[in-house]
Amino acid sequence: MNWYRRLSKDYEHLVEMSEAAIYAVMTRIMLRRLSSSSPSFTL
Repeated sequence: MNWYRRLSKDYEHLVEMSEAAIYAVMTRIMLRRLSSSSPSFTL
């Protein structure tokens, strides 16, 4: 299954829009990885 369909085809007419979409998706991927791998501390 393709979770990030916007990256599979280029729907944008401007390069800047494609670049912004890639940055947004990569930021989301990084945040998911960081949040799931970090230990939870309780005080």
